[in-house]
Amino acid sequence: LEAYVQFTSPIRRYNDLLIHYQIKAALHARRADGASASPSLPFTAEALRDTIANDSTAAINRLQRSSERYWTYEYLRRRKTQRMEALVLGRVGRMGYRLLFPSV
Repeated sequence: LEAYVQFTSPIRRYNDLLIHYQIKAALHARRADGASASPSLPFTAEALRDTIANDSTAAINRLQRSSERYWTYEYLRRRKTQRMEALVLGRVGRMGYRLLFPSV
């Protein structure tokens, strides 16, 4: 690739960096004639799997959902007098509804 832009959540960035480091090591293992050399990779497949799939992934996902929920509420709070179309997706608990705002 001539150009690449990293665009992920900063929380997930560590896992991305590990994968990119692994890919870079494999690419650098190519010989001058283009044939693959035996790469000396920084991580085993098992070590990568363990690092990426550890329990912190669930915490990261909860944190990301919490952040998205906060900013959605903040967006709606700032526009509380503005009318918006919404689709009711379902009920949440006794008093709430899950809504989809197509314009948001």
